Amino acid sequence: MCQEVMHGFYKEFIEAGGKGPAIAFLQEQIRKLFTNQFPLPYFKLSKKISKRRQDYATVPAHYPAWEAQVRRMGKDDAPVVGEHFAYIIRNRFGCKGKVGDYMVDYPLAEERNMVYDVDKDHYFNLSIGQPLRDPLNALVGPERARDILNTKLYPREDVVQRQKSNLLGAWGLSSRTTKSAGVKRVFVGAGATTISSSSSSSSSSSSSS
Repeated sequence: MCQEVMHGFYKEFIEAGGKGPAIAFLQEQIRKLFTNQFPLPYFKLSKKISKRRQDYATVPAHYPAWEAQVRRMGKDDAPVVGEHFAYIIRNRFGCKGKVGDYMVDYPLAEERNMVYDVDKDHYFNLSIGQPLRDPLNALVGPERARDILNTKLYPREDVVQRQKSNLLGAWGLSSRTTKSAGVKRVFVGAGATTISSSSSSSSSSSSSS
């Protein structure tokens, strides 16, 4: 995602006539991110499995997720020491914890089509906010840059699988919009593929059909 956004931003700036088209492109990418319009490969990250667990003074954050993949897939099919481990970061929904606790190996993310489950805030900071903050400051000034990168100003939709283990799913509810953030959280059952975005600022919930 970072390469795609950076390339598009500078291409628009150079080829399309300056900062206006570049900023419009960037804002559209932020909207796409927070309304689930990027495919799963955009969220694929990787880390090298450099050593065995006992050889690390401090075990890396991605190591337990790789070990879980090995247990699930077997040593013949999972990456081995010396190879790269591919993963995504899933949504924490405000829960505290280490980022490693929310890593899911990429084959499992593909199998479960976890494109709606990614931590959009993490990917925004990693792929858009951090690499483009300084260029935007230089281009439009710090105040305007803060507005452009203020994720609270963009429509946002969070989607999770409806399960008995989550509260709304247990109650049979399909969505809840939180007043404070204007975030629509849509709970979908198995096989559901269609969702609608919302930037509503009023609290609401709807029963599933």
